[in-house]
Amino acid sequence: MPRRRRPLEQAILIRGARQLLTLRGPAGIRRGAMLQDLGVIADGAVLIQGSKILAVGPSRRIENLREAKSAIEIRAHGRLVMPGMVDSSLRLMTGGLPAALKHASVSKILHEASLILRSALQHGTIHAEIKAGGTTPKGDLQELRRTIKLSTGFGHPARTWLVRPGADADPMEFAASRAPVIAEAVKRRLIHFFEVEVRPGQTAVAQKLFELALRAGVPCKLAWRGAANSELLDIVSQTELRSVGYLTDLEPRIAKLLSQWPVLLSLSPGKEVLGRNCNRLALRAYLNSGGAVVLGTGYDPIESPLFNLQMSISLAVLCLGLSAEEAISAATINAAHASGIGARCGSLEHGKDADVVLMNLPDYRELPRRFGMNHVVMVIREGGIVFNRTGCKITAPAERISDSHAAHNRVRS
Repeated sequence: MPRRRRPLEQAILIRGARQLLTLRGPAGIRRGAMLQDLGVIADGAVLIQGSKILAVGPSRRIENLREAKSAIEIRAHGRLVMPGMVDSSLRLMTGGLPAALKHASVSKILHEASLILRSALQHGTIHAEIKAGGTTPKGDLQELRRTIKLSTGFGHPARTWLVRPGADADPMEFAASRAPVIAEAVKRRLIHFFEVEVRPGQTAVAQKLFELALRAGVPCKLAWRGAANSELLDIVSQTELRSVGYLTDLEPRIAKLLSQWPVLLSLSPGKEVLGRNCNRLALRAYLNSGGAVVLGTGYDPIESPLFNLQMSISLAVLCLGLSAEEAISAATINAAHASGIGARCGSLEHGKDADVVLMNLPDYRELPRRFGMNHVVMVIREGGIVFNRTGCKITAPAERISDSHAAHNRVRS
């Protein structure tokens, strides 16, 4: 993984975007109709100072700011500019690898994971949440320690400990076996989230584990491998959860009830398509009732080998019935909130991290239609250019002045 270039001290001006998607709006998770508002600015510009966004707005206004006069200019004419995407569901470590690869060397495992993260970055994913675990308490701690080594090459990914109780797991015994590991993981700052993967009938063990994690101050997530039912609603109503995912069935009545709770419904369209669950999720009833969704790839080398969030957006629109606006909001601002970084990422607003993606698209509505290719031509993370295949010249202030003088002289002659 190439190291991110340090943010330039000199300001950067991205100007002339055909469409600038700011996603600016109220603080917090976007729900229901709010998911439709992308904060689009035609002929928009973004002014970056250091690692932060200084100003966002129409090009004519932003380029006249004092700081813009001496800024390095990136011309985005005819292109789509949007916030960097956030993948809140990546399964990279050995717990998700085929049995033949589980005994591979640590360096090989980290190398393979780094390749996935680099490819995701080149497709517009600037931040990621890595899920690790699902084996034994000792093995889970080893996986979580390894994920820290990935941070040097991909910013600072959020780390989620994924626990999978067996179908016959005793709630008290299983929770007791994980209690010291949770304490150790918290003490060593190995985890940002705690996720439990269960099936209907395992609510007791899930609730015991959540009690331990919440008592230790770790936000919780639920992977529910089955149809949404009254058991799921009981967990959601009794436990403060950040998100619920992996549903195989969601009927309209349950969808309306679930939408009333402050929890994100996590979607991984690759998994939904491969699992043929697309027509069994009443997402429109959920969203129309004020529900909130987050979109990730759900990358897993076995179940869903998809790391491209652009493709996830396409599948969410074409197969799950989301609008382009809802899918983009779910993959940016809501995904940032799902991973605990919504206060600084997920939208292009003053004071937020300068995480910007340029796409070779004239309109955001073309993103789900033109699937199967990488539209990203530039990625800026925290003010540093980490990927660039624009083929266009990045203009320094002196060169802009020289160009303008030359044009003026040509007009006079």
